[in-house]
Amino acid sequence: MARVLAPLKEAPHGLSISDISRKIHLNRNSVAKYLGVLVTLGQVEMYTVGSAKVYRLSSRPSVLKLFDYIQDGMIIVDADLRLRGINQAGCDRFGLIREDVLDRAVDGIAYPFLETLVTSDEFSGAIRGTESVSEVRADPGIGASYQVLYIPVVLVGGRCGVAITLREIPPERIDRRKLSCRV
Repeated sequence: MARVLAPLKEAPHGLSISDISRKIHLNRNSVAKYLGVLVTLGQVEMYTVGSAKVYRLSSRPSVLKLFDYIQDGMIIVDADLRLRGINQAGCDRFGLIREDVLDRAVDGIAYPFLETLVTSDEFSGAIRGTESVSEVRADPGIGASYQVLYIPVVLVGGRCGVAITLREIPPERIDRRKLSCRV
């Protein structure tokens, strides 16, 4: 993909698939497929000029880059229970280092609350496509309680996954009737 990006770096107004294909000596169909992936990843933008599709480097941040600006802890887990994403707030909340946990099985990460989240009924429902919200108490000694949102997502490659957001609930706003205690 770096070969496809290289000519775009030198062309601020963009290039067509044919232009890129000629510059890097690669089949048009291959270039088109790589560009499709790069557009999906947010690294390249596509716009139409007449009948031509013109591609240029994206000037907008991708959704993945915005991930760290979200104040709530957020993790993304795939259907095989592998951690596919975690934002900085999630790392801070769980005391984890991103590089140490990405692409690892959740049961191989030394944090029981995380495993509890992905073995819940809400997580199972989200893998099947149903969004849900629950209130959960973590670390009973500390008494932290969270509003947990399970959001069904599609990951790169079309695989199913779940984005889990954790928003801490101030003690005075905890609804003890809705709270389930999980370690």
